[in-house]
Amino acid sequence: VQTTDGQMRALGTRFNVQLGSSATELTVFEGAVEVCTANSGSTLVVAAGQRTRFSRAGIGRPDTADSARQAWTQGRLIANNLPLREFVAEMRRYRMGYLGVADAVADLVVYGSFPAQDSDRALKMLSLALPVRIEQRLPWWTSIEAKT
Repeated sequence: VQTTDGQMRALGTRFNVQLGSSATELTVFEGAVEVCTANSGSTLVVAAGQRTRFSRAGIGRPDTADSARQAWTQGRLIANNLPLREFVAEMRRYRMGYLGVADAVADLVVYGSFPAQDSDRALKMLSLALPVRIEQRLPWWTSIEAKT
């Protein structure tokens, strides 16, 4: 797998790659993955149960992988002490159109398992668990606001 930050070579494995604006995040669930950065040529083998972030310039120190990162392969989004703003950023990957979150509620903490392919249901679940309301101004424009 190649990104703008470098290249990863699977070594008999199952892993997840997420491209961010300033780095690539690699999470390894089985086996190992060799990372080689684009500019510096640094390499590192990341083992099962570890994750790391790397950019063109270097590779971060591996730490413990969050097993919830693989839940998307089963159609679920897992939130465990995740700020609402980060949960919404993940949901945007599965929903067409605009999905926003008001600053007033963006730091609320989310826990649970949500259906990735049914974002309307996931939003309904959020509105039942948190003091938020879902505003859908147009079919493709949705925002999460503070409950009034």
